[in-house]
Amino acid sequence: ARGEARSARPRSATMGEQSEPAPPALRPFEKYCSVIAHYPCSVCWGSILCVVLMVAFPFVAFPGNVLNFDLGLDAFTIKYVEISNRVESMQAAECGGQCARGVGPGRRLDDHDDPDHSRFVAIYASADNTSVLTEERMRQALELENQLRDHLGEPVLSGLRAFFPNYPAAEGALTGAAFQAKLYDSAKLMHDTRNWGNSIAVWPSYEKHFTECHMESRIVTSTFAEGDRDMYPEFETYATSDLYLAFFPEREHVEREVFGKQRSATIVMDALLLGGVLLVSYALMAIMTRSIFIATAGMLGIVLSAAGALFFYRIVASSWFGILNAIAFFLLLGIGCDDIFVLSDTWRQATEVQDIPADECFERLKFTMPRAGFAILTTSLTTAFAFFGNMISVIPPLRLFGLYSGFMVLVDCAMTVTLMPAVLVIQQKYFARFDCYGRWPAEKPGSPRRLEAFFVTRLLPKIMKGAPALLIICAILVSISLNVAMELPAGGEFHPSELFPAHHNQAKAQRAKLMMANRRPHLVRAVLVSGVVPVDYSHTLNPTDKTAVHWDTAFDPTKPEIQTFVMEVCNSLLSERRMVRSVDACWVRTVAQKLLQEGHEFPTSNATLFHIAARDAWGLERVDRDQYFGRIYVTATVENQASIEELREHYDMWEVWNNRWKAEARARGLSGGENIFHASEAWVRMATIEDLSTSCISAVCVSTLLVALTLLVMMQNVVVVGAVMLHVISVCLAVVAVLVLRGKSLGVTESIGITILVGLSVDYLAHMGTSYLDEPSHLPRDERMMGAFSHFGTSVMAGATTTLLSACFLLMGKLTFFVDIGAFVVCMVVFAFFAAIFPFPATMFLFGPVGNFGQIPCPKRFRKGAGSENAAEPPEPEPKAVVDDGPARPSTATRPSTASGTGSRTPRSPP
Repeated sequence: ARGEARSARPRSATMGEQSEPAPPALRPFEKYCSVIAHYPCSVCWGSILCVVLMVAFPFVAFPGNVLNFDLGLDAFTIKYVEISNRVESMQAAECGGQCARGVGPGRRLDDHDDPDHSRFVAIYASADNTSVLTEERMRQALELENQLRDHLGEPVLSGLRAFFPNYPAAEGALTGAAFQAKLYDSAKLMHDTRNWGNSIAVWPSYEKHFTECHMESRIVTSTFAEGDRDMYPEFETYATSDLYLAFFPEREHVEREVFGKQRSATIVMDALLLGGVLLVSYALMAIMTRSIFIATAGMLGIVLSAAGALFFYRIVASSWFGILNAIAFFLLLGIGCDDIFVLSDTWRQATEVQDIPADECFERLKFTMPRAGFAILTTSLTTAFAFFGNMISVIPPLRLFGLYSGFMVLVDCAMTVTLMPAVLVIQQKYFARFDCYGRWPAEKPGSPRRLEAFFVTRLLPKIMKGAPALLIICAILVSISLNVAMELPAGGEFHPSELFPAHHNQAKAQRAKLMMANRRPHLVRAVLVSGVVPVDYSHTLNPTDKTAVHWDTAFDPTKPEIQTFVMEVCNSLLSERRMVRSVDACWVRTVAQKLLQEGHEFPTSNATLFHIAARDAWGLERVDRDQYFGRIYVTATVENQASIEELREHYDMWEVWNNRWKAEARARGLSGGENIFHASEAWVRMATIEDLSTSCISAVCVSTLLVALTLLVMMQNVVVVGAVMLHVISVCLAVVAVLVLRGKSLGVTESIGITILVGLSVDYLAHMGTSYLDEPSHLPRDERMMGAFSHFGTSVMAGATTTLLSACFLLMGKLTFFVDIGAFVVCMVVFAFFAAIFPFPATMFLFGPVGNFGQIPCPKRFRKGAGSENAAEPPEPEPKAVVDDGPARPSTATRPSTASGTGSRTPRSPP
């Protein structure tokens, strides 16, 4: 009684009387919400300023070398393994060790082109893939050639002149027996090995199967002096009823320059599709959030996230920025919009479902941030770690793509939980009355929106009713997908012409070049290198960086024992007929012939005589006073276009032979011969294609492991994490099965798509799994799943729609690279959304954890929902007076959860 009387007395201002106890101190999370609720503009501008400073820092720290854009695919080769180190070291030595300073590789054996003159090869090919060597089609080819003559002048060499005596007029053309006789003479001339040369334009070109016994060819070519390159787009339109025109510059360096500029221009045009993606995403965000202001700020936050990721990318990685990194922004749009939808929906549910007054921003943030923030953090970490799994690849562009994508996701997560809460508070305080969808009345407290009502009241009960049958059907489909996915073939070499569709000139020219066989077969050119140690000192995260040369100072060809050793190596090559077709240049043979012709002995110990004899020796260079660089050029017996298995077999034979002579050098005590090695760009291509398969599988395994560990740490429930990962693996198998059914092989595009598959498909499933665990643990499975659908079903669908629309814009690109990536993302989104809406709820309904089953024991401070009172426990019975005075509790199917710090909100007592 005395205590009640004392508490009922009015407060006194005197120091002698006891004052009321101070309110409890705010926890760090509550302080965070309080700062945002009271100073939203400061938080908003502070977040933007922080990102702007991060973007500006590389411009100050690395002036003139912030980013180097590379829109080509030449960098998609394996690096930092023994095969690539050999080629890199050889090329660095060829350019005198100055490749690291931007000087290109030096002269090669097959590089005899005059840079001042270039030729233009025109190809007349049949549109229906049949022979062009008919009288009517040869007249059509002459029509195309006369169109070219109007712009390029007389051809240097014409494949049609022999069939038209009155060339360039079509009158008097050979017909009948005379036409066939001329074809026979052309076939005989082409396959005479005495006429083999090194240039495509030595004589008219036909298909490789064009012989005296099979006088059919799908192509015939002519060669012109190169004219105005601005006319090339017009040449692409030349065609007749049966034939089309394709062309390419004869010199390889000119072709790389001309076609490379064309590819870069096309990539820039396709990049303009990004504007359409931004507009569609912006419109969808405005519709879902019911606010132009939130949509504008959200899109600004996504753009700033991509820019802010450049800070970490430039500091940690390098200045190289490739085409894959640009594609990462398309993926970020879907991820960023999904996070914004989750945050804004939870903010809305605080008022419409939890019955928190709209103007109590602090209370709404206390409800919103633990629930939405935890879901955003979980999905962001899983997606980022899945992208980081690409770091194990030995192909630098794939490694940098994973690094930059992971940074973007993490920066976007930080922007979402700092910028967007402040934006929501600003919208409520200053722009709530300007809601552009004000005619849409807010739902009554405790009731879901129309879409949520459809999920909860119509769709979900049907899924639960047919859950066993649905899971059996899905298990059968996954089993079929597994069998089909195992048949995915390994891809071949990726040529830059494959960036374009089949009707583009670059694709047609590449097909025609593969048909041509008018010169020496495309055999592998190998080089035996001495005087260089095969190591690569280039930047591990910069694909275009060149290594410095590590010279082998022990290699001294003036010593007689080295001369004898190298001569034995050349003779041994001639005896290896299974792997060597010819030894094209052996410097020690030239030295020996010169010495013997002048009456001197070989080998010689006279350094002066050796230097005089070695002046004309191809492949031996004196780099410094005591440093030499030797190369032996060899033509192998395997073709460049051979299968990967056949190339690997020949490479292994070369390795066995090379190791045998290294052992011989060590046995003789010749330290200058121990570092001899063979190198070929064909071996690098072989290793790149092999690594696309191995690194793809390894990246998927690493990404899956990282995602599973992250989910275990964040969700702390083995059963739910197992269900999520089971559905993620099922989505991956279904997408790979679709690739096989489309006739795709594991090339560059497919490898990229599969490596990002785990990171993108886990998003929606992780949202649903997190929302299931956020429901009170004492509820039955069906009510927990209904609550999860009510809270995140709309957000998941909106995020999937945004990603789907972004990928659809990629489908409108001209480059097949963008189109294939877009088709891959569309397929992934459809399967992932289907798995999150149908099989996953059925799995949770039948096998989901009840109570604390499957919960991982961990210290209380690290336990999920540790910040909330009784987050996972059933509510204690309350006194009648309090229950009667409080507002009615919302229905179980639609009321928000009490986990993850939201707690069961204490009903407000009447005044």
